[in-house]
Amino acid sequence: MDKGIDKESNFVSCKAVLLDIEGTTTSISFVKDVLFPYIVDNVEQHLLEHWNQNECMKDVSDLRERAAIDVANNVNGVSKIPSTDNEDCKSMRESVVQYVKLLVSEDRKVTALKELQGHMWRHAYEAGRIKGHVYSDVPLAMASWFKKRIKMYIYSSGSVEAQKLLFGNSVAGDLLKYISGHFDTKTGNKREPSSYTRIAKEIGMLPSQILFLTDVVQEADAALRSGMQSALVMRPGNKEVGEEGKQRFRTLSILTDLDLFRMEVEGSRQEESVGLGCDNDFQDDILPIDRPLSPPSKKSTDDTICSTLHT
Repeated sequence: MDKGIDKESNFVSCKAVLLDIEGTTTSISFVKDVLFPYIVDNVEQHLLEHWNQNECMKDVSDLRERAAIDVANNVNGVSKIPSTDNEDCKSMRESVVQYVKLLVSEDRKVTALKELQGHMWRHAYEAGRIKGHVYSDVPLAMASWFKKRIKMYIYSSGSVEAQKLLFGNSVAGDLLKYISGHFDTKTGNKREPSSYTRIAKEIGMLPSQILFLTDVVQEADAALRSGMQSALVMRPGNKEVGEEGKQRFRTLSILTDLDLFRMEVEGSRQEESVGLGCDNDFQDDILPIDRPLSPPSKKSTDDTICSTLHT
């Protein structure tokens, strides 16, 4: 069995953890019930308030280009966004609003949409209308890994700006101090192995030295095929993982489960409680025990969204 999917061994050579957001660090319902509705409810007002600003016009231009591609590909429900002069922008704004709402309703992973969303959420976070949700075990795990000099990176379909806003304005405070880098759809599709190869190259590590945590089997499989190690996070509200996924990948209910995997120090045979990662200078001196310890009986009770949307 491949090392990356062996459920009976520890991830002993991991030097970095690559984290998905939705369904892994953050509740899916926060994204679906707070972030996405904010875009739908406020996109028209956002365009009115920021229409003549360069950032907004760049977002509109990118959305027009994306809509033109969809029209050329006969994507259902998409119409061409008209161009206009500065004297009559109403029809153009209406078309942009309609297209944005369609993209959100279909959960399209379109970079132009993600950029606009990131800019809109920035205004909301800065105004205190949104606080980013993270599960209560996330800051604990991040602090533990950071102390052990394990690098942490984020890979999400949300834009890099949106990622930084969420972790920088979370219900647990500013978590950006733990994170070494961010990747979004500009890197590539999360279900393509080449995306994970690019990430490994950019952070200067071998794929086998990186552990990817996600709630999506297809993403875990893509990372595995790139040479990374993968594990599935099973949170309340996540899509059910089938038996095949459970057989192929280690599953976790909370990120702090990772601290319970124990290793033996060769020579003294002294057992130490460590996480999945270790420095290369140390990894040659440790061996995994035959099986991981049982997960803790006490689970995180923070299964509800702490974040709120203030109107």
